[in-house]
Amino acid sequence: AEKLRSIRAEAAHAMEVRHMEETIHHESALNQLREDLRSAKRAHVEDVQLLAGESRKDIATMESVYEARDEQRAQELASSRAEVLMKSAELERTNTAVHEIQAAGLVWSECGNCPVLQEEIQVLQRRIRALETTVSNEVNRTEGLEASLAEAGNSLRVSEQCTREAVEQLDQERVQFQLALQEQQKSRLDLERTTEDRVRAMITERESKGAEEVLLERTRVEAERGHLSEGISHEGCLEFLADKQAKDPAEGLEETLPMIPTDLENTIKVAMGGFLDDMEDHHLDLREEEVTMEVEGDRLETLTLLNPPRTRLGDLWLGRQ
Repeated sequence: AEKLRSIRAEAAHAMEVRHMEETIHHESALNQLREDLRSAKRAHVEDVQLLAGESRKDIATMESVYEARDEQRAQELASSRAEVLMKSAELERTNTAVHEIQAAGLVWSECGNCPVLQEEIQVLQRRIRALETTVSNEVNRTEGLEASLAEAGNSLRVSEQCTREAVEQLDQERVQFQLALQEQQKSRLDLERTTEDRVRAMITERESKGAEEVLLERTRVEAERGHLSEGISHEGCLEFLADKQAKDPAEGLEETLPMIPTDLENTIKVAMGGFLDDMEDHHLDLREEEVTMEVEGDRLETLTLLNPPRTRLGDLWLGRQ
């Protein structure tokens, strides 16, 4: 009973120590998982914030550049248009003057050969050609500025589209991160529940194993106790048999055989032949000793009759007679 109690105490102590170790390991794993989740969340939030800040800075820079470029091109376009209008007005004035000169047929006929008039006409024609070239160049420049402005508008629209796509992507990443965080939280909760279930199952299993071990130990102790009691009873039977056989081997064996348990009967029967042989040998030895003593006694008696008894052995022998 004392051994069984000590075994129970040791088993309970071992189960308690293992349970504490598993609880500490489980808590440390959960704390590490929570810390990893917090670190991942902080890192992802920092990355998203950094990306959003860089995107905002890029968008603001591009908007300022495009605004400055648009203002510059608008000013250049306005100045070009004003210059074109001025040149066009000057060209119209020149054409009007030429038409007036040509319409004045009288003056032309009278002054057709005037070198001053011819020189003035050539000057006016050169100015007209220069103005036409300038107007053509300004028109081409204006068209180029309008094309550049259209291209800048397209670039601005593309940038706005890229900005919207980047914002949408950030929103999608934020939603995905929230979903992933929810999944991680759900997985953590599932892991906690699974771990708790496993811990409870392990505790229950170890308790059941401990109970089974205690039951097996109790059964073993009871079996040993039964074997010990059976051995004690067998020893009592053997002692009784030895006493009977010491008195009378045949009679002791016949009286003792019905009292012997069944599991020892075969063993005793096997050993009985050898024991009886030993007893017969012992009786034969005793008989030989008796015969030897009788022969020795006859010899001593003969010697006593022939010689007077002078020895202590002779006195003892005469006393016996």
